[in-house]
Amino acid sequence: MSSNKKTETKKTSDNKKQTKSNIKKYIFLVVIVGIIGVIIAAVKYFGKDKIKRNSAISIEFTYDGAAQNLTPSGEQFSISGLTDDKIIAEALAIEGLSDKYTTDAIRNSMTVSGQYPSDVINQIKDYDSLYDFSESRMVTLNDYYPTIYSVKLYDDFDENISDSAMNKLLSTIVECYKKYFINKYIYAYDAAGFENLMELDKYDFSQRVKVLNYRMNLIEKYAGEMYELNTNFKSKGMSFNDLLLKSRTLRNDSLSNVEATVMTDVLTNSADRLKNQYEYEIKLLENEKTYKTSALEDIVALIDKYEMDADLYIASNESMVKVDSNSQKTYEELTDKKREISERLVNIDSDIEKYQSYLADLNKASYNPYTSKSKNEEISGKLEKIEEKLKDIEATFKEMMEAYNRTVIDEDSVIIDSARNYSAKLLSGGFIVMAVKCAGPLCIIVLIICALHAAWTERKKYLAETTI
Repeated sequence: MSSNKKTETKKTSDNKKQTKSNIKKYIFLVVIVGIIGVIIAAVKYFGKDKIKRNSAISIEFTYDGAAQNLTPSGEQFSISGLTDDKIIAEALAIEGLSDKYTTDAIRNSMTVSGQYPSDVINQIKDYDSLYDFSESRMVTLNDYYPTIYSVKLYDDFDENISDSAMNKLLSTIVECYKKYFINKYIYAYDAAGFENLMELDKYDFSQRVKVLNYRMNLIEKYAGEMYELNTNFKSKGMSFNDLLLKSRTLRNDSLSNVEATVMTDVLTNSADRLKNQYEYEIKLLENEKTYKTSALEDIVALIDKYEMDADLYIASNESMVKVDSNSQKTYEELTDKKREISERLVNIDSDIEKYQSYLADLNKASYNPYTSKSKNEEISGKLEKIEEKLKDIEATFKEMMEAYNRTVIDEDSVIIDSARNYSAKLLSGGFIVMAVKCAGPLCIIVLIICALHAAWTERKKYLAETTI
């Protein structure tokens, strides 16, 4: 019995030693395989797939309309302005690098990419089946626009530039763009085209009246749109609708009377120049009438042949272009276009008759511009007063737009984070991630093999002992 006990004790001791030895071998093998994985990651990371050194920064737009790809003024938004020559040149000047780098070199080293909201992918995949997702994803993606953009500046323009200097230059570029963007939509002075005003005293009376009418139309159009956008907004007690009515009153009470006098009494500084102007206006209107008449005939023909259950084709450059199929919307658009052109043709005929009447009055033998000298001076004075009042209205409109824009966009409408540097370094996050991706799967495979080997070894020992 004693001899058997000693034998079993020895076997148990040998088994433990063998197990410890196997575990050490397994650990050594896993470590070796892990090192091989890290070496593979290093080859990939620092070799073919090497990350180019760059500085990266994010810029986020938070104002209303940004998610719809609109600017604060309602136009289509484009991030391309960030790499504009003026923005880069200003940043280079601030950093004192204008003599060292060109705007082209910096711009060619930059990339800008949009980042979609974090929940967009989940929303896109929220379909009953994978088929629905694949069928609808392109349409659905078009419903989303990025509000966050990643801006990167690579060291292509200067491989010897320090990380901190590259970060600072990129931050300055993005800050200059933020300043430009905010100022553009707060101080939108030329949005209504008021900055490039003509010197009206150099033109004839009828032309001055026409220009003043045009400027009043602009004021009333934009003021009306702004009032519809926000009926409650007031600046210094005045709403956009108040400004619209002020312009309309100036037109109806003053400019209309001056226009009637100019046309009725045929007041002009040069009869020949005015005659040529009327003839030119008539020619333009007749050309437009010819074009509109032809367009109307084509639309009427389309409407007459239109079938709700048939495809609609339009001939273009010797080819047939399919418009749609069974579209009530297209039919309504055609009828709306027909009505629009018909109304314009009526106005064209009216304008032609008006200019022909002016021309007839101007051609009267009894017309003598010298007898109208006093009236000319009187009308010129009235037009100058009207223009001064209109300038006040335009200045008020600019002030109101600035005040309104400040309620829509401010410094917090464009958020910029800190610039970060990325490059191929041994302890960088990118290399660590790649090392885990390469070595991790290899180590797991080896662990599985080791576990199977250990189980097989133990099974073999058990069978040997039971056989004895």
